[in-house]
Amino acid sequence: MKNIVALLTVFILFMTQSASAELYDPDEVQVYIVPMIDFPEPAAAQLSKILSDDMKIWVKSSVRLGDLEAATLPGTRQLSGDSVIEKSYPIVTRLPGSSKNTVYVLLTTRDINSETGAFRFQFSMHHSEMRVSVVSMARMIEFADGKPVVNHLVLNRLYKMCKRAIGEQYFGWKRSTDINDIMYSPIMGMPDLDRIGIHHKENDDENEVEPVDKNRISI
Repeated sequence: MKNIVALLTVFILFMTQSASAELYDPDEVQVYIVPMIDFPEPAAAQLSKILSDDMKIWVKSSVRLGDLEAATLPGTRQLSGDSVIEKSYPIVTRLPGSSKNTVYVLLTTRDINSETGAFRFQFSMHHSEMRVSVVSMARMIEFADGKPVVNHLVLNRLYKMCKRAIGEQYFGWKRSTDINDIMYSPIMGMPDLDRIGIHHKENDDENEVEPVDKNRISI
């Protein structure tokens, strides 16, 4: 895990060292990128700048969360995404500039899953009423000769999942059946994640897919 964190920090800083978000200064922070205790702060900060530039809203990063002591699923090392969201909510909503409209996207290198156990893993989980999402990099990492590799492909996967979370939670983007849309659903594995586009086709009502549960949304 430490190797992954170190690789992520170095690579994302190198690739985005020239990134500089436009100055957004609304009355409130629109989106917070919140690194969990295992995720590097510099990487979260650079990611927030890129998302700000792309989505034209104020996406701000915070310092790392303390240990949430979130539950793990029985017989696994997977974090309960439900537990992460519930335990982080009273903490992230105290961040400076937060309001009832602020969206929070938590980042972790740990594997996550739903307590329902309906899937083997999840890239991300969301709670619409709390406006909190958690995105996991665990299944996005590439390996070469048994060692973790963080490259353009890995960062693109992370970026897509963060943009999806913000699109759904902040802008109200709907799920789509168009594989070229970033909101394509369902994403059942890495091939789907790599295939989807990075933009959303707005106002395409024919392709909208409503989530099964309006509060707890899977990938």
